[in-house]
Amino acid sequence: MKDLFPNLSHRFEYEYLGFNILAGGHQLKVQKSIVKSMLDFLFRDAEFWCDYLISLSGEHQLLSPFPILLHYHICSITTGYQIHIQTESALKDDGLAEFDSVSDIWKTANWHERETAELYGINFKGHPDLRKLLLPNTWQGFPLRKDYVEQEKFHGVQVKY
Repeated sequence: MKDLFPNLSHRFEYEYLGFNILAGGHQLKVQKSIVKSMLDFLFRDAEFWCDYLISLSGEHQLLSPFPILLHYHICSITTGYQIHIQTESALKDDGLAEFDSVSDIWKTANWHERETAELYGINFKGHPDLRKLLLPNTWQGFPLRKDYVEQEKFHGVQVKY
């Protein structure tokens, strides 16, 4: 199915996962090492011009060698392309995953990355300000990971019901 996007397949290696009729977009699986280059290309190339980052979200697969997945949903308001790009990462020794920030491509990625970083334990290299967005600064762990263990108390307040 690589002929669907000849300009893209000549530049980047990816696995075409199909067209999701419910989400309305083409799904691609891309190696972490090239995902930012591909996203930048899709943003700048006249054929695609994916000028809108719909969402950037994480996913945790508990028993995988690459347990942290990132999903980029992008589209072009002009051309009508909708593309879902998925990439994955192993955890480093500190328990975090690491991906390149795309906040320099789409400004809206700034908050998407901040939220995903604090809920999944991801370091976005090159992000201008990875302060927590939703949780208190002293919160322990990453609540959307499947191996997350909820704290009994937070600053003396019972957390678990």
